[in-house]
Amino acid sequence: MMILNSNQKMFSLIFFCLSLLVSCQLSSSQTGRSISSSLPTLLPTSTESTIIRKDIKYELTYFSDCGTDIQCMYAIEIGCLETENPCIGETQLLFKIEKDGEGPNYFVSSGSWSPDGQQVVVSATGNNGRGDIFLGDWAGKKWTNLTNSPNNEWEPVWSLDGQSIIYIAKPDDSSGAFKIISISPDGKNKSQLFQEAASSFTNILYPFWSSDNKQITFTHSDENGYDQIFIANLDGTDIKQITNQLEDHIDPHYSQDGQWIVFRKELQKNNNTSDLYMIRPDGTGEKAITRGNNFWKGEQTWSPTENWIAYVEIADDNFDIYLIRSDGEKLIKVTKNNIEKISLAWRSSLP
Repeated sequence: MMILNSNQKMFSLIFFCLSLLVSCQLSSSQTGRSISSSLPTLLPTSTESTIIRKDIKYELTYFSDCGTDIQCMYAIEIGCLETENPCIGETQLLFKIEKDGEGPNYFVSSGSWSPDGQQVVVSATGNNGRGDIFLGDWAGKKWTNLTNSPNNEWEPVWSLDGQSIIYIAKPDDSSGAFKIISISPDGKNKSQLFQEAASSFTNILYPFWSSDNKQITFTHSDENGYDQIFIANLDGTDIKQITNQLEDHIDPHYSQDGQWIVFRKELQKNNNTSDLYMIRPDGTGEKAITRGNNFWKGEQTWSPTENWIAYVEIADDNFDIYLIRSDGEKLIKVTKNNIEKISLAWRSSLP
C-alpha cells in the first residue's frame, strides 16, 4: 500500500475537488430535454469499497448479479438535486448477498431504506427456501430475519416516519390470498392491515405508504383483468380507485409531500413496453412523464427533493438508470452499462 505524506494528500484533495467542479459546470451547460454526455461511464465492479464521500447527501442504490448466485448492492452518489443539473458521483459496492450465506440468501427481489439511510430491509430467500423479510445495517451486516415464516413474503416498504414496514405475505394455504402485513423494525407489533376489504381484494400488489402514513396505495386487478391503482385507509376502509382505463397501472409511489403518485403504465398487455405517469391522489391531473420509445421503464422512485424521478429503462437488453425531472422536461442518463438493475431506491447517506 502506498502511503501519502501530508502534501500529497492535500494535492490529491484539491485535484479531486477541482475535477468535481468541472464535472458539475459541464453538466450545467446543457439545457432542454437532453441526455447529459458529460457523465462518466460507471461500471460497477466486485472490488470491496465502503468509503462514502461525506459531502454527498444522497445515493441511488440497486441490486445486480455480480457472480454465480451472488448479488451486489451498488450505490451511486448523487448531488446537486436542488438544481437543474444533478452531479453524478462514483459508483461503489455497499455489500454482497450470497447463496447459503448468513442472513438473507440469494435471490433478493426488492428492498427499502430507512428514512435515515442507516438500515435496509429486503425480501430475499430465507433458510426455508421461501421469501422472508430481512433487516440489516447500511453495510449489509447484522441481519435479522423479521418474518422467518412458512409464508412467501416480499415487497417491503419503510414508512416515512421510520416506525413501520409493510410487506406482502402469501400464506401457505389453499386461500391463495395476498395479505398486507405491518411490522416494526424491531420485529414487534406485527399485524394484518386491510382486513375490512381482505375478502374482496385478494391479489394486492405494490403497496406503498402515503406521506402521512395513514393510507396506502396499491395495485389490484379490475373486472376486466387490468391492473388499477387504489388508495385506502390502513384498515381497508374508504377505498378509492383512481385509475380506470383499459390499461395496466402498476407500482404506485407517493411523493413525500403527498401531492402526486408516480406509476408505470403498460399500454399493451405483455408487450414489455411501458411509460411513467403521474396522477393526483384524487384521480385527477394524470399526465405522462416519459413517452414514445417503446422500451420498458420501471423501478421508479421519487428523489428526496421531489423534483426528480429515478427509473430503470430496459432497451435491447441494456439496463440503465435515468433521472427525469418530474415535469418530464429534462432527462439525464446516470449509468452506461448493460448489467441488470433491480430494486432501485434512494438512500440518505448523511445523518
